[in-house]
Amino acid sequence: MKTSIDEIPFVVLDVETTGFFPHIGDRMTEIAVMKIKGGKEKERFHTLINPLREIPANITEITGISSSMVSDAPEFTEIAGRLCNIFKDSVIVCHNAAFDLRFIVPPMSNICGRLDNPVVDTLLLARKQFEFPNNSLSNISRYLGFSTENAHRAMGDVEMTSSVLNYFLDSLKKNKNVCSVEDLLELQGGSIQVPYAEEGSISPVLKKAIKNSRNIKIKYISKYGFESVREVEPIEITSYKKLNYLVSFCFKASSIRVFRIDRIKDIREI
Repeated sequence: MKTSIDEIPFVVLDVETTGFFPHIGDRMTEIAVMKIKGGKEKERFHTLINPLREIPANITEITGISSSMVSDAPEFTEIAGRLCNIFKDSVIVCHNAAFDLRFIVPPMSNICGRLDNPVVDTLLLARKQFEFPNNSLSNISRYLGFSTENAHRAMGDVEMTSSVLNYFLDSLKKNKNVCSVEDLLELQGGSIQVPYAEEGSISPVLKKAIKNSRNIKIKYISKYGFESVREVEPIEITSYKKLNYLVSFCFKASSIRVFRIDRIKDIREI
């Protein structure tokens, strides 16, 4: 936290997704990261991701990413290890960080453990420390004279966010005497809270099944009170409004399904 902002790496992150809510089964379709230090790019990584579900037509219209484009792409678990290495000892940066974090944190924590990186949000900095006509990433970039040609694709948004971040850092060093990561986080109102599930309500059997990639059989009570038994491949646990959800591949439905964990009445490893 006391490290100079010129000496610590910042990892700029952006994801594209099938929708807006992982707790109802939306998944990542693309991810891009860029590591910068002292205002200079040190590393970048980008890939499409197979979300294991169809991409809605309205999302394809926005991002240009179709189901056929991701059919042979790696699943997130196949690239998570590389991301863990890139994130190590870095400050994570996003524009509207809450959105990206709620998609990437649950599946990464299954593989890499808890992320304890400080998180900088250029959207919060824009709102609190600058006066732009509009605080969307594309509008800030246009206002500052940066290219927006590849907006709504992960690497295009990462490149814009990196340019905006470097502009913000230079300005805040000059005008606000910002020297350290701690100073920077104070100006945005503190680090962003990383969205972790409430551990106490999660069965040890479920945690073990996710960690070991084992299928399970669950007894589930729907919101209408109907009971069903499902064989599922658990993928990750996510949370929304203080409730935990199991994202899994349901063999009965032959697709991704999400189950509210407090409605799962029995879990057995197969």
